[in-house]
Order: sequence, then C-alpha cells, then structure tokens
Amino acid sequence: MKKGLSFGVVIAALVLAVLWGMPVTVHATETSIDAKFDYKYYADTYPDVKKAYGYNKEALWNHYVQYGKKEGRKCYEGDPGGTVGSGGDSSAGTANTPKASGTADVKDGDPAAIMLEQLNAYRASKKLEPLELSQKCLDVANVRAAEIGKKFSHKRPNGTKFITAYKDSGYARPTTAGENCTKVISCKGVVADSIPIAMEDFKGSPSHNKAMLRKYWKYVGFGFYVDSKGNVFVTQEFSAD
Repeated sequence: MKKGLSFGVVIAALVLAVLWGMPVTVHATETSIDAKFDYKYYADTYPDVKKAYGYNKEALWNHYVQYGKKEGRKCYEGDPGGTVGSGGDSSAGTANTPKASGTADVKDGDPAAIMLEQLNAYRASKKLEPLELSQKCLDVANVRAAEIGKKFSHKRPNGTKFITAYKDSGYARPTTAGENCTKVISCKGVVADSIPIAMEDFKGSPSHNKAMLRKYWKYVGFGFYVDSKGNVFVTQEFSAD
C-alpha cells in the first residue's frame, strides 16, 4: 500500500511539472552497434584489446571503429577483416544504389547551422575535431524528429531501430551511428529557442554528453519537429562515415 502511494506521488509531481510549463525536457540517447560484431570473439582474439577493455561491449566496438577496422582486425568468426559496416545494410539487396551522402547546404541562421555551430564550439572546448553537417544525417534527423513526435523512442513507429532510417532515406547504413533526442516543452514552438535548451540538456546528461563528444564521429545532422501543442522535438544524428 505504501509503495503504491509513493509511486502515485511521484507521478503526480511529474504531471504538475508539465502542467506548470516548467522548462522540462525528456531525452534519450543510443548508439548502434553492428549486429555482426561479436565482442567476446573480438576480445578473445586480441589479448591487447581484452587487457584494456575486458568484455565491455561498447568499449570494444568503439575500439574496432577507431582502430581495429583500419588495422584489418577480425570482429567475428569468419570475418575477412575490417569489413563490418563498410557497405550498407547486408539485408538491403543490390537492386538500389544508395544515395551519396554529400555535404548539407544550409544557410546561416538555419536551425541546423545554429546547432552545428554550438556543438562544434563545445567540441572545440574539449579539444575535439569539429563535425561536418552531412545531407544523409540531416535527412535522417528530420525523419526521426517527426517520428519521435509521435512515439518518443529510439525504436521507430514500425518497431525497428533508429538506424534503419538511413536505408529508408536512401543511404547506406553507417558503420556506426548515434542518436540523441529530446522534447522541449518550454519554448512555445519557437525552434531557435529550443536549440540552447536542448544543448544544455544534452550536456547535463552523462550519456548524451558522451554521445556529443565521441572522437570517432565525422558527420552530424539535426532535426526539428513542432507538434500542435508547441512542443519541439529535437534530434541529433551522428555517423562515423
């Protein structure tokens, strides 16, 4: 009985925070690891890597993306070496040629340009290389922003992972990709006002902050979707290639 009452109080507090219009944000982050990657095989095959990372799956995947792939290391039994994530989605078939990613052409003052400037300034403060705004990440970010406006999850409305949005947008699946997303309820539908709020929200969350500061990202895209209530859904899509 006491547990039920306590849970009810917590829920009531959250509901009141939303009703009072406080600058509350809801957010999520996720990094996609290639399904073929066998982290135990990778660790057991390379003692130097295992000594450094043990069986930490994400750390091993990060090592493979940054170093192992270039060195031709094998990441699953039977792997020719350095091939995982190098060519689209293995289930996509060969009928359609993926679109070239290209560099996104945005004007100064566009929301994506503003967030890119803020993100790269933040990365520079941590002595990290700037990211490039790519058309593929921009396209996926806009798709995902609209999707999380309907279902706030890294799983898309069709039940697949966020990374499938690359294929559905006509691009090859990245070697590795990451996603940050948030819902900003305090800016009355003004996208420009949502950007600094979203950035501070991401910085204040260890997992989201980590996603923004990964060394191996090369490209990024940002998406914005405003619902009928004036909530702004913001996505950051990161790609290593």
